[in-house]
Amino acid sequence: MVHLVLSATLSSLCFLIFWILVWRHWDRSQPEPFWSLAVAMCFGIIVGVLLLAVLETKTIWAMIENEYDSLLFMIFLVFIEEILKFLGFIFGRKIYKHEIDQTVDGFSYGAATGLGFAFVENIVYFINYQMDIWLVVFRSLDTMFLHSLLTGMFAFYYMIAYTPLMVKHRKLPIAYKHEVTFSQRIIDFFKALKFHITFHHILPHRKSNHQHRHTEVISEGFWIAVIFHFLHNFFAEYSIYGRSLYFLSIIIIGIMAFFCLQAFEQSWYQKIAGKRSKS
Repeated sequence: MVHLVLSATLSSLCFLIFWILVWRHWDRSQPEPFWSLAVAMCFGIIVGVLLLAVLETKTIWAMIENEYDSLLFMIFLVFIEEILKFLGFIFGRKIYKHEIDQTVDGFSYGAATGLGFAFVENIVYFINYQMDIWLVVFRSLDTMFLHSLLTGMFAFYYMIAYTPLMVKHRKLPIAYKHEVTFSQRIIDFFKALKFHITFHHILPHRKSNHQHRHTEVISEGFWIAVIFHFLHNFFAEYSIYGRSLYFLSIIIIGIMAFFCLQAFEQSWYQKIAGKRSKS
């Protein structure tokens, strides 16, 4: 048993290091220091342990009686996982906030938080499935990367929503922050499902001529992470007429990775007002 636990831990750790190096390479113009990324990963590990302490995965799945129940459980688990990872990023940011001087830094720290969460999750899966080689490969190259992408995307929207941006030519930042009532938060949460900010400001590389409440921006980041997470899990686990839909989950990851890479190439919203470059 000790050998199994050690093997599972080392295997998960190796891919944790691999993926964090990948993210630092993507942020090669101004990579984040290893100590702050390690802090972000630790908060991801903390929320991962918290989830496992609350949910005994194998026990709960044994209680699922049919596919309808399992689909509802999948939706529930996706929401819980994303909320916990978001909290891990937000609390961790209080420690390394002085290292953040670009909105795209949110990708790096969100990814590190997601990787810490996946590190814990992988250890449990590797032990439960006796280090099955195909499961190790799948969760290390697919699921681990997925968690880093999802939390990275949320953190990127969070940075846009909650930080003052340096914008030239009298164009406005996407978000403005002020007191928001509870009813406005609810409205913004569902209004974000239109994905107006993504399609009209972020993907086209456009500066904003009008602003949105910060609660709408962060809600849109949340919905993107939740929807992509659910679609990936659904395609990975379900089939139609006996044909696996896994190839669609690979496409989902490819789309998210392309989105992240495009964001690292954008310049107009990168610097945060009042922050000096780390270079």
